[in-house]
Amino acid sequence: MSKTNDPASEPDPGAGDLLLPSTITRPELLINDSDRTFRQLMHDLTALCGRIDQVRTKFAKSLGISGPQYNVFLFVAQNQGAEGITVSKVADGLLVTGAYVTKEVNQLIVHGFVTKSPNPDDGRSVLLQVSPRGMESLAELAPALQNVHDQIFKSLDQECFLTVSKIVHQLLMDAEKTAKKVSYYLDE
Repeated sequence: MSKTNDPASEPDPGAGDLLLPSTITRPELLINDSDRTFRQLMHDLTALCGRIDQVRTKFAKSLGISGPQYNVFLFVAQNQGAEGITVSKVADGLLVTGAYVTKEVNQLIVHGFVTKSPNPDDGRSVLLQVSPRGMESLAELAPALQNVHDQIFKSLDQECFLTVSKIVHQLLMDAEKTAKKVSYYLDE
């Protein structure tokens, strides 16, 4: 690879005897009429998600909970406000079902990390909050979490971070809509 690490500047190894069909058609994503940069981006994003999942799983294990429980736990902690957060808001924020959140929250309650109480504004729902034990665990985990996140994102300045954050959120929303249509595209 070149010193710039720009896949678009390298010859496409697929341009030899074997020509693979392009994985995209949008001209904005084709560099020099090739999808090579896009394919590299997809590989990089997949690998990045895998690494982040590995890290989060290790953090979860250090607390004695599963990776999915850790994700729910952190989301509740970061979004509970003064009164707590409903299961449906957690589900919406994590792009999962309410049943999934309820299952993971029940285990977090068993571990003593989360509490639930009746929602005074809606008798059909409950409010979730991180327990004192959960807050203590998060405080103990914070230095490791900070160090790991600082290292993962060390190449980003503030402007780049804000741009990446916005782009990743837009991609996630597009992916969420598209995931519901994959069967349709496969049947075309």
